[in-house]
Amino acid sequence: MLGAHPETFRRRHTLPHVREALDDTRVVLIAGARQAGKSTLARIILADLPDAAQFSLDDEATLAAARDDPAGFIQHRTTVFIDEVQR
Repeated sequence: MLGAHPETFRRRHTLPHVREALDDTRVVLIAGARQAGKSTLARIILADLPDAAQFSLDDEATLAAARDDPAGFIQHRTTVFIDEVQR
């Protein structure tokens, strides 16, 4: 039974799997329905990682920077979360 807070349960269940995947590979995709908590999950993970960065491609300047110089966009970062990547 999930109880009164199914989002909290899912996040708690998913968090260790994402952390394990990050230890094993350079790219991890967090996919899911809109408003499912993907960005929140990423923020929780990033809070524990040094030199981590979060960008949203909803921001036009950020999107332009990523398009103009993809390698430079993530340079000097060990962990990058790119939100709204479908843009």
